[in-house]
Amino acid sequence: MRTAHVLAAALSCAALIPAQTASNVGLTMDGGTLTVLYGQSCGAFTCQPFVAGPVGVGNAHRVYVYGAIQQPYVLAIGLTNTAPCIPIPGLANSLILLGPVTLQVGLTAAPVLTSACPQARDQYVLQFPVGTPIGVGFQLQALATSATQGPAFTIAIESVTG
Repeated sequence: MRTAHVLAAALSCAALIPAQTASNVGLTMDGGTLTVLYGQSCGAFTCQPFVAGPVGVGNAHRVYVYGAIQQPYVLAIGLTNTAPCIPIPGLANSLILLGPVTLQVGLTAAPVLTSACPQARDQYVLQFPVGTPIGVGFQLQALATSATQGPAFTIAIESVTG
């Protein structure tokens, strides 16, 4: 299922209202074997992606989508994009990905007690297969549910295969 289809469905249900911002959705990715976390669980939205270290081919990286408790989200990936982000009426924050492809459609779980915001999260394991070329730039972004603003885009995370 392509993210464009999910966005089209969301747009057909969204009221045409001015752009809103939501700071209680987020996206993080671990550093694989490194003990580092890229992105943010919640905070101010920015159109500038968070830059992460390289993602080793064949290595598993945990990606966490944060949003309202037991609510749906869509996680997507796209090639590195330098075009401006796109505000979409009825959805908080802006779309950063260009030509996104859906990685996972899920549901956040129980509350996360360590998060700075009252929210929940779900996990996706990102792993590029052996044989993937090194140096391929990509971005991750999710459309999650904000407890206060409804559907909202998270910040984006940008990396390369390594």
